[in-house]
Amino acid sequence: MAYHMRLYLVAFAFLCVASKPKPVCAAAWTQAKGEHLLIASYRFYQAQSFFDVDRQKQPKNGRFSKDEWQLYHEYGWRDGVTLGKELAFSRQRDVQRDVFARTPEDRLRIVEFSGITQAEYFATIQLWRDDEWAVALQPRIGIPSYFFDDPPDDLVTDNFSVQMAASVGHNFTLMETTGHFFDMSAAYRHRTGQLLDQYMLHVVAGLKLNDDWMLLPEIHYTGASGAIDRNIMTITGQNDYELTKMQGTIRYQWLHDVAVQIGGFAHIDGMNTGGGGGALVSVWLIF
Repeated sequence: MAYHMRLYLVAFAFLCVASKPKPVCAAAWTQAKGEHLLIASYRFYQAQSFFDVDRQKQPKNGRFSKDEWQLYHEYGWRDGVTLGKELAFSRQRDVQRDVFARTPEDRLRIVEFSGITQAEYFATIQLWRDDEWAVALQPRIGIPSYFFDDPPDDLVTDNFSVQMAASVGHNFTLMETTGHFFDMSAAYRHRTGQLLDQYMLHVVAGLKLNDDWMLLPEIHYTGASGAIDRNIMTITGQNDYELTKMQGTIRYQWLHDVAVQIGGFAHIDGMNTGGGGGALVSVWLIF
């Protein structure tokens, strides 16, 4: 996994260093004063395998799926300061098969539950900006997940969390085409209760194809701050886990203030989490 992380970062660094910088636009990090950004997304994820605590991919003997609806909102409170929130509602279904079980009910076990799995509020504070680069800090607070149904016994849900992230953004020209950008953020999240703290790395590049189309390759890494309990095995992503996820999307600027984004993602490495992938579609609104 460490080798993969080094490879991805070298690739993104090459894009950044080998390019000629231009004024920052997409990587400015904060909205203009009084301006809103709203992103509504739907994600579908499924897994028939999982990564165990030794990072080995194992068959699940069943199938896990999740439908998730996300709402992301930013508001330019003042120049250089943006306030925002992220909300997510998900419906999850876990099917497990055990051919050695004694009763038909135990041979096919189906668990379904739904609820609010993400409710976070943040502020993005721009520390420095010039014509080429932007640097910002982002404090964030998360409130506990809430499930409408009884989740599985091994699902230890999030409690309150506080997080601090540092971000850097850069606009550049690549192959004589302007409008590309590179963003990277690193964060540390403290979770109250019995769950381990987490550290995260997010890297995204925006590669502009023309005035309307842009490719967005991304990599997300989440690490645990301590040893993961071997007695808790889950693929729901709510317990202690480590995960490297790659995502590729394309965004189309439909109207001046409306864009559509579609793509897919895959879990390529991890510990105590699912080994699947999925698809997403998003609508961006600026007003």
